[in-house]
Amino acid sequence: MPLVRRVLPLPLAAAALLAGGMALPAAAAATTRPAAAAAAATPSTDDRDAVGIAYGRTIVSGDAWLGGLGADVVSNGQAPGGRWTPDELVRRLYTDRGWITPGSWPGAPGQLFDTAPAGLTKEPQGTVTGVAPGDVIVFGTNNGQTPGSDAVVDTVAATGALRVLAQGSQPASFAPSQVAFSRGTITLNGSGRGILGVVHRPAPDLVFVHTRNTSSGAVELATATGNSGFTAGTTAVTRFPRSTAALGTLQLVGGDLWLIQTRGTASGTVELHSATAATGYARGADLVTGLPLATVPAGALQIAPNGDLVQLATVGTPKNRVEVRTYAAAGGYRTATTALTRLTTAQAAGGSLQLAGRDVALLQAAGTRSGAVELHTATAASGYATGVDAVTWIPAAERDHGTVQLVGGTVYAVKTRATTIGRVEVHTATAASGYRSGTHAATRFGATTAGDGTFEIR
Repeated sequence: MPLVRRVLPLPLAAAALLAGGMALPAAAAATTRPAAAAAAATPSTDDRDAVGIAYGRTIVSGDAWLGGLGADVVSNGQAPGGRWTPDELVRRLYTDRGWITPGSWPGAPGQLFDTAPAGLTKEPQGTVTGVAPGDVIVFGTNNGQTPGSDAVVDTVAATGALRVLAQGSQPASFAPSQVAFSRGTITLNGSGRGILGVVHRPAPDLVFVHTRNTSSGAVELATATGNSGFTAGTTAVTRFPRSTAALGTLQLVGGDLWLIQTRGTASGTVELHSATAATGYARGADLVTGLPLATVPAGALQIAPNGDLVQLATVGTPKNRVEVRTYAAAGGYRTATTALTRLTTAQAAGGSLQLAGRDVALLQAAGTRSGAVELHTATAASGYATGVDAVTWIPAAERDHGTVQLVGGTVYAVKTRATTIGRVEVHTATAASGYRSGTHAATRFGATTAGDGTFEIR
């Protein structure tokens, strides 16, 4: 969906993506792992063919697509009439992400274009202005003989090639060589017939994690919604006292706020504490991991979309390469599995490392040959041996003016210093443009707020 709001022809900054931390409240909550970790079943290693995969088994894990924000694609088996249909995946994904309310999107496969909720924008075939990850392509019926279908866009290439996933189809994912967007039209295997159009996902929001000078005395979450052009939003008070800011790192996982506590834990190990959106951020989980505090300096800790605790280690790693150390939620975060990536620790020193689903992404600003911020990834599917190398339009010299983040295949630069009109700005570099262009918007946040917390796109 087009996200252009207001053009601000300014250079952008890239800086490390790192949230602040907060103090632990006295009241304990439920001791459960993040909700995203509750997978339906063990994912198949073959997401290209659902034939013969048992009914109800996960074909593609949700954290393996849409930048880690997908939903499990589940096999509907061979018999008709099962629940794991194309429209079910769309509704479950959009409900889980908070993009629609439960029950607000009725209709059978192929009917979702006509029944899309009023809060979602849609464009009919032939007039589609753009396609983004998370959008839904709706295929109509063929003279009543063939049932309709619905597919969710995973990635968009600069050539217009799309990777889409459709639950209940064989295979589950369509290769980019099959589906494409060009001049307002979506084509499947070269033909645009039978495609009704595209329903667009809501634009990602900018979230301000307010950790200092809050009126409530607690950590607060303030949003600037993408659908408002970042000019309107909400504010919520969390269960974390703002005094906890010095105890670790705050991270948004889905809609929940998590504290990765790396200092002052009673257990002597890293602890995880959450404030869940479902409780209005008033309650959450308090978990003890098996990761000793002494190992924390080896690299940044992040919670993966599936709930695992991951350390992207850059100190003392083999062959001076970034190492992925995964502490599985299912195992109580006790022991780690390790994998060496193609990214070097020297590269990592010049930028910020983050998880992008199960992949590792490096947004490098210092030491680049191009003089611009560069995106380098190491994909989990390749054993972290291969990935994307791309030069963005964002000048590396502006690295000190904000933060940079990869979300759903798009690079978002949040500029908090040296802005044009004294407002925090959001700029993008899109995969569809080869990261050579994007959108630009001024937000509702004054630039001076940046000193009181951190910003994340979600």
